[in-house]
Amino acid sequence: MKITEIKTFVVGNPWKNWTFVKVFTDEGLTGVGETTAGLSAKPEQAAAVAEAAGASVALHQAQSPLNTALNAHLRAAMPNFLIQECFDDFLAPWARDVVRGAPRVRDGCLEPSDAPGLGVELDEAEIARHPYGQGFFLRLFEEGWEQREPARGPLPGH
Repeated sequence: MKITEIKTFVVGNPWKNWTFVKVFTDEGLTGVGETTAGLSAKPEQAAAVAEAAGASVALHQAQSPLNTALNAHLRAAMPNFLIQECFDDFLAPWARDVVRGAPRVRDGCLEPSDAPGLGVELDEAEIARHPYGQGFFLRLFEEGWEQREPARGPLPGH
């Protein structure tokens, strides 16, 4: 058996990047693997490595409108950008009051703001009205996690 091609795909966000590797052989696809670039890798560096390997970049983003704004600007600077994950449609109703000016998905597109910086404003008074608590913990493997439903029952380890 001989390796005929290796493809890499980077999926990342501002603090962690995952690199998936597909290894093809003369007998067909024989392996898919994952590596983690970790905190030391910056998304733009990971995108450059992926671009050099002919791979596209898909940014992970399941946190907040602030991360949406950040990733919109990051991907606008990445020539090998492929797709942006975005869960903002499932945020708590008050989330857009906390982060004003964040881009919204329209017709399948997400445009970065042309306002200074990330183009968003944080409303500290509104943030204070919604303190973080155990009820906001997301259990990613329970039904409804993408809907941002609060955790049911005690958290693991509590």
